This record gives sequence, structure tokens and C-alpha cells, in this order.
Amino acid sequence: MFYRQNDFVFSYPAHLQDFVQSLERDRLESVSSVTLFHKNHNEGGVSTMATTLKLVRRLRGLKKFHLLMEQQLVASPSWSSQTKERCVSRIHGIAILFTLRGIVDIKVRDLDLEDRMHKVGLYAKRDVNDTVRDLVQVLKHFNHGLALAQKGTVVEGLCAEFWWVQGEWPPLGESVCGKSVGCVCGDSGDYVDKGQSKSD
Repeated sequence: MFYRQNDFVFSYPAHLQDFVQSLERDRLESVSSVTLFHKNHNEGGVSTMATTLKLVRRLRGLKKFHLLMEQQLVASPSWSSQTKERCVSRIHGIAILFTLRGIVDIKVRDLDLEDRMHKVGLYAKRDVNDTVRDLVQVLKHFNHGLALAQKGTVVEGLCAEFWWVQGEWPPLGESVCGKSVGCVCGDSGDYVDKGQSKSD
């Protein structure tokens, strides 16, 4: 009951690693909710986040997993219209999330971006507001793809390293879900896959 009913929050990947490696199998499989802050270190060419996220596969009863980022998608803490020259998939370890299965509530979140979205109405600078909204929408799109992966349908384009705000978003199922024709990910009901994605 303790492991099934609590939301375990880890500020560092090493904390989650130690947690997973210290539990017996029955307790591991009872853990249902985990929140992890994204903090990557690279030692000997090995990404800390990638190693940690692979261990999440051992949590077979996991129903909620949120990965929290800070200052990952925006160039600086100031109100800038510039974004970092990378997409969500290029952030260390993120691609591992597409190999997880059965998680009902899985999200990659950027806390700074969420804070800016709450404040967006307070600022009149249009290019900043548009950038914030675009980033929020692309993250919704990405998370919708992660939800599909939990059911075994992986949209290959989302795993690529070169799609981003300025380019075309990989469609989820039908082409009606993409940047050029309008994307409503996260705005209504459950997404119904129409079969153009690759199942693995």
C-alpha cells in the first residue's frame, strides 16, 4: 500500500537509481507514481539520465511518470523569443521514454515554460508570447506521442533529432495532426490513432 499509493519525487537521477536498486521485486512492481527532475551528467560518455530512465522499466506497476525540466527549451531565464537549437527528443535520455509501456499518465514538462505561459497575458511583446505558445503546443504534441508509445504505437518522427518549432511536426496518425494544418493535441478527448504510425 505504501508504494502503490504514494507519489515518489526525486530531485536527482542518482536518488531514483538508488531507490530502484534497493527494492525487492514485489515492492518495485507496486510503485505506481514517480516524478523525476531532469538533471543530466555525462561520465565517460554515458548519460546519467539515459541510465536512470532505463531503470524505470523495472517499475512494472507504474501508472504515472512525469519528467520535469528547467530552462531546457528556452535560451535563457529572461523573456526571450529565442529557443535552444534542439528539439525535445535531443535532450539527454528522452528517447528512452518511447521504450516504456503501459504508463497511463506520462509527460515531459518544462517548469520555466509553464511559468511563462501563466504570465503570457502580462506581457505585450508579441513575438515572445507567440514563441511561448508554440513551445507549449509542441510539448503537448510530443507528450501525445509518448502516450501513443505506451500502447505500443511509436511515431518514428518524434524520435528524430531535427523536428522543432520552425519545421513541420511529425503527424500523429493522420496528417490532420501536424503544425501546418493545426494540431489539437491535449485539447480534446483521447487521441484515436488511424494507423499511419509504426507499431513495435
